[in-house]
Amino acid sequence: MIWAPKSTSRRTRAAWAVPIAGFLTTYLLIAGVSLSNVDIRLQAEFVGLIVLAAFPLIGFILTHRGGWPRSGVVVNLLLTAFVLVLAWIAYAAKRPPVQAPLVRSPAITESGRVPVWIDTDPACGSGKTADVDDCWALALALRSPELELLGVSTVYGNQPQQGAISTPKRADLARAILALASRHASVFAGAEKRSNSEWRSTAASEALASALAHSRLTILALGPMTNIATMLMRHPDRAERIDRIVVVAGKPPGRLFHPGKHWWFHFGDFNVARDVEAMRTVLYSGVPITLVPFDLAVQIVITDQDIRRLRAGDRLASWLAAVSEEWLSFWQGGLIDKPGFSPFDAAAVGYAALPDLFACRETRARIGFSVFLAPFGLGRDLEVAEGIDGAPVRYCDGVNARFRSILLERLQSGSVTHH
Repeated sequence: MIWAPKSTSRRTRAAWAVPIAGFLTTYLLIAGVSLSNVDIRLQAEFVGLIVLAAFPLIGFILTHRGGWPRSGVVVNLLLTAFVLVLAWIAYAAKRPPVQAPLVRSPAITESGRVPVWIDTDPACGSGKTADVDDCWALALALRSPELELLGVSTVYGNQPQQGAISTPKRADLARAILALASRHASVFAGAEKRSNSEWRSTAASEALASALAHSRLTILALGPMTNIATMLMRHPDRAERIDRIVVVAGKPPGRLFHPGKHWWFHFGDFNVARDVEAMRTVLYSGVPITLVPFDLAVQIVITDQDIRRLRAGDRLASWLAAVSEEWLSFWQGGLIDKPGFSPFDAAAVGYAALPDLFACRETRARIGFSVFLAPFGLGRDLEVAEGIDGAPVRYCDGVNARFRSILLERLQSGSVTHH
């Protein structure tokens, strides 16, 4: 009789403490596995939910043995409900609402060029780990006779830590590139943070809406989708004026963006992760979308020899070479250890100018989601694969080797070879 109360007390505590401890431990363990190895993220989520469901079952067994204490019953009912909610969220996230895209051929101006608008987050020259591909992309657009640049908008995005510059300063940087190319186009500063579904208008979103009122456009989205999503939410009638949006994003499910040789070092799908809600808005807007992803861009490598070639070019070329040196050294360093860097955003401009040099296919895309990573604000990317529930997109994963030569030729001196 002396030990009975203590025994009962231990069973009572075990009825709720064991399932809670097991639940939390499993959740954190599966979250760690999902973060470190996206290749098995879907499998980890499935197994994790099954294991989580086992703990309330264990808890009810302990509750029964403890004489059905109220605390054990309540806790295990709550855990059961929580597992069911997580399972439903995981299921619903993989079956998003889909709107069929509007199918249009790109508009052509009287000069025979494709009218484009560039939405970009340039940071070149602001630090060793600040990428330069936005600046390469803008320079290529200015020197591609197939394109007519009607406007530029800037958005936050590149490295919010070291090397970050404000959106207004990004606009000044874009204007400097235009001046170096002796070209004129209006530049508008846009969002400086993610939308959070507020969709506050900016000079950039209103300027883009105004441009679309006067001309059909191809939009080259080189940063987070915040400006574009804001424009679509505030001016939904402009969607039918967009021929296509070329987005630097997307990957097959289970693919990591490994720039180097270390399995633990990988890039996120930055333009998606910076503003997931904006990407979702654009993806399901019905506007035709073309994805030019990391897997394509890494097929183009810029080396020391290429930088020396640009350094010997005109004003814009030599400036690009100067701001690219630190970025090149970062890629050649021990963390990545590659002979050169890939100009990701320039590939998107290349597709708009020379689509015949790119291998693309029609497929589907959806926002990646894991119930084990979402609470930490992690794991959001753009999954692309046939057969999944998602929006129709055009996905480009191959590029002709000639594109690299054309890119360097145009950037070096503005000389153009038609293809």
